[in-house]
Amino acid sequence: IETRVDTTGSMGGNVDVALRVLPDVYERCQEVLPGYDIHICTGIFGDVSDKFPLCRPQFEMIASKICEQLTLMVPQRAGGDAPEDPDLGIFGGAYLCRHYVNRIGLKGYDFTITDAPGRGKIDPKELKRVYGDEVFAKTTKNGFSFTGEEVFELTDVWTDLLKRAHAFVLLIGSSAKPWWVEHVGKK
Repeated sequence: IETRVDTTGSMGGNVDVALRVLPDVYERCQEVLPGYDIHICTGIFGDVSDKFPLCRPQFEMIASKICEQLTLMVPQRAGGDAPEDPDLGIFGGAYLCRHYVNRIGLKGYDFTITDAPGRGKIDPKELKRVYGDEVFAKTTKNGFSFTGEEVFELTDVWTDLLKRAHAFVLLIGSSAKPWWVEHVGKK
């Protein structure tokens, strides 16, 4: 289960609510799926103009480690303009994961929580800034061939994400709904 939460200023008190309840997700999932080894990755995102546009930890399956990772994520509550940058995290979910659940023919779950549209395009320079210069070598190891020069369309990234996860966008408010329907639609 991967979750990325918008922590820009427009999310207001919802940021505090999310960070307060996200540590409980593991226990709730264990109640619904007893006996399963649930791996959770909970990250936060902002805007490319922020110092840290994305904080994305590794997947963990021990509640204390999941909570510890959350304490290391400090929301900047900024966001320099109207669109935000969940696209960077969605790219990670689509191309920077190799999960056992996919190898046995199943899918994981992926949630983006926001109140704003994304950009719809992902600049390879921003991917290198966030994930490091070796980002495209890592995608190659995961079976994807990118030159590292192309601009990625969110619609295409989302299509690839859906191959490995049941993906959802949870909107706070509804003003961004038309943008998200246009870019990730009802696929």
